[in-house]
Parts: sequence; C-alpha cells; structure tokens
Amino acid sequence: MEGALIGHPLLKKYKEVKDMDKSLELIFKNVAGKNSKFTIQDPKEDLTAQEVEDLMNNIIEKNVFGTSGGDLVEIVGARIVQKEVIDLIG
Repeated sequence: MEGALIGHPLLKKYKEVKDMDKSLELIFKNVAGKNSKFTIQDPKEDLTAQEVEDLMNNIIEKNVFGTSGGDLVEIVGARIVQKEVIDLIG
C-alpha cells in the first residue's frame, strides 16, 4: 500500500514551498580508489566552475581532509544540489 496517497487531491492543496536548501557537493577519489563526498551548505550564488576546481585542487594539494581510504588524490566532480522543503503541518 506504500505510495497509495501519492497524487491524492487532498495533498495537492498543501504544496506551499517554504524554503529551498542549496548545497555544493565536492566529490574526490582517495588513494584506495573510493569516492569521498564533502558538502558545503549555502554556497555563494555566483560560484563558477573554475572557482570550484581551484578550491578542490587546493584541498588535494594541502591534504586538508583525511578519509578512511587515505588521502584525496583526484577530482571526480562537483555539483550544486537544491532541495525543496515543503511544510505540510506547522
């Protein structure tokens, strides 16, 4: 019965957006070959790909973060994630 309420007409009237959370995810590969992800909340609006790449290279060069799989050695990717928050009650 999971998902039975999806699309129910009663729920449609409560779709009032209260907030949009935004974060920047930085994804690296470590010495063990595993991906490691770091999240920065509320990144600046006019962030460029070059700024993010420079930051990530700096993190690798200065060995800022350690992981269970060893040092970070390679940039895998970066992305902005937006999450919509909708209050149903309260």
